[in-house]
Amino acid sequence: GIAAAATTLIGQAIGAGKKDLAKDFANIITLLGMSVMGGLAIFLFFTSPMIFAILTPDVEVQRLGVSVIRVVMLAEPLFAASIVITGVLRGAGDTVVPFILNLLSLWGIRITLAFFLAPTMGLMGAWLAMTIDIAIRGVLYLIRLYKTNWLSGVGG
Repeated sequence: GIAAAATTLIGQAIGAGKKDLAKDFANIITLLGMSVMGGLAIFLFFTSPMIFAILTPDVEVQRLGVSVIRVVMLAEPLFAASIVITGVLRGAGDTVVPFILNLLSLWGIRITLAFFLAPTMGLMGAWLAMTIDIAIRGVLYLIRLYKTNWLSGVGG
């Protein structure tokens, strides 16, 4: 949704030779995505017990589901940043950096942490590994967007 819109808007702005507009779009869309996901995370954080009560009568499954959802919700705004900024970079023709960031993050952080955390922490360890990966990846994408010249390779 928002990432596809980001790709289109950034590509259109760059195609029109308006790099400043592309930067403005990138900022607005990233903030929008992070705000929407942050709002949904807050909503799910508080309503997850009711949602899991509807999904299953098993109290233990409800407890586990609520606990892992509440952990992963902490990183949702940063997850949105990584998704949206991937769309921004794609619109600017940069597909290599997102590929490398995603590959290194998934294999270097998530799987490695899950390997070490899951045996001792169980389900929570695996979800904690994913949450840490999502948070770090989001920060790396924000650094890419705000601390580097991601438009340097395009004309206009």
